[in-house]
Amino acid sequence: MRWWGGGHRLTIERFDLRPGGAWRFVEHTPAGPQGFEGRFSRVEAPRALAMSFAWDGAPGQPMLDELTLEADPAGGTRLATVTTALQPEGLQQLLAAGAGAGMEARYVALDAVLASATSADDAPAAPATVRPAASVPVVEVKAGTGTAMHVLVGPQQGDTNFALRRFVMQPGGGMPLHTNLVEHQQYVLRGRARIRIGDAVHEVQADHTLFIPAGVPHSYEVLDGPFEFICVVPDRADQVTLVGAC
Repeated sequence: MRWWGGGHRLTIERFDLRPGGAWRFVEHTPAGPQGFEGRFSRVEAPRALAMSFAWDGAPGQPMLDELTLEADPAGGTRLATVTTALQPEGLQQLLAAGAGAGMEARYVALDAVLASATSADDAPAAPATVRPAASVPVVEVKAGTGTAMHVLVGPQQGDTNFALRRFVMQPGGGMPLHTNLVEHQQYVLRGRARIRIGDAVHEVQADHTLFIPAGVPHSYEVLDGPFEFICVVPDRADQVTLVGAC
């Protein structure tokens, strides 16, 4: 998410966009991490969203956020947000901590992201590209063991929406438990591995598919290598965060 963090690094720990689903963001500010969380109570795509909102700095004092999207007579789309404080003390603490100015800055950042997206839509289409996969440079994945990545198609080939990557993990290799800021769609080409996703452990092999949501801890342990798979991710800023690392 390019607009929420106000320029600070943002970790999306949970984002289960459905009624009853939980969400949690952690903004890493100079004053230390600031956690925000809640649950979605209403999801009416593409027009409305309602969710509880709690700040770690005011525990036990949640609020309710209701967002609606409607056509703007002047053109475009208008986003309206109504925040209801379930306990006045919580709202007072947030305002005292600068929440009003912070939210205004986030909406300014959102306007900039949307304007950038509009400019990209107006840009000429990128030319088609074809190249042998063998010509793609190999990138060693430092967080893993015996793990290499090839970016087969990405921004350098003109795709500004997704990146198509191939991972190869050697026998005895893998990746420790970690999280990413973006979701993964994967298709196994060969080999066999034990993959943990959240609290569940799966043994996968060729022709298996996986979906790993953003922020969900996951790990890879090669059982029969080389273990090779295709991984498609959105073309957005990402970060590998090892779980349990100091």
